[in-house]
Amino acid sequence: GQAQKQADSRGKTPVYPTLNVDLTMQSLVIQDIRLSTIKAKLQGTNGSYRLTPCTFTAFESAVTASATADLAKEQFSLKTTANQINAGLLLQRFAKTDKVQGRLNLTTDMSIKGTTEAAIRRSLNGTTAVSGQLNVDTGLLPSDWGRLVQNIRTIEISTIDARAQAI
Repeated sequence: GQAQKQADSRGKTPVYPTLNVDLTMQSLVIQDIRLSTIKAKLQGTNGSYRLTPCTFTAFESAVTASATADLAKEQFSLKTTANQINAGLLLQRFAKTDKVQGRLNLTTDMSIKGTTEAAIRRSLNGTTAVSGQLNVDTGLLPSDWGRLVQNIRTIEISTIDARAQAI
């Protein structure tokens, strides 16, 4: 990475810190998203780090995450599980709509290699699965769609499995 390139130009190997951090926070707000009951453990040495377990609550859901980073090899991974996400709150925050209610489950397992946008795009690999049930206000749909689905008020999402790979 950048540290390696800078170190190589001076003929030295980068020095990475040894970390052993236990983190507990009552709440944290990031871009208007409230995370609460946060607990995490970060450990590692020589540029190889592991964040596990990391737990918190967001959108009324218990979230569990783990991550790894190998700075020398520029390899990173992230795994998450969130059950019973309040889809209404989630969509109010990101889509600015209150026309959808329900609960979703989410799992991700992603990895990347590199530190530039181009390298990340090439190396992005993993899966994301979403399941749950959404209740939709059909007034949200364009008028011609509304006629087609006027009796449908619930959408069952069994599983969406999205695989991200190099493009």
